[in-house]
Amino acid sequence: MRISGSLKAPVLEGKISTADTRLTLDEPGITLEKVAMTLKGQPDGGLVLNLAAQSGDGQLTIKGEGNLHASPEPNLTVSESQLDIDG
Repeated sequence: MRISGSLKAPVLEGKISTADTRLTLDEPGITLEKVAMTLKGQPDGGLVLNLAAQSGDGQLTIKGEGNLHASPEPNLTVSESQLDIDG
């Protein structure tokens, strides 16, 4: 990720990503497994976030877009589902 611009108009260009990561949140005591995250920065100040993780039998997905040059109101979609496991 390359950071440039100014404090009033920052620019993040490039991509940060992780795959098959484990994350423990002490409060509220949740462990997220198989975390896959990509954060892409665009020259116009745009940011795109895609994140997926599992916690127990559940699946969490977060997708969103925002712009560092616009008002700080990102457009996020958060969904979760219960996995059906036979056996």
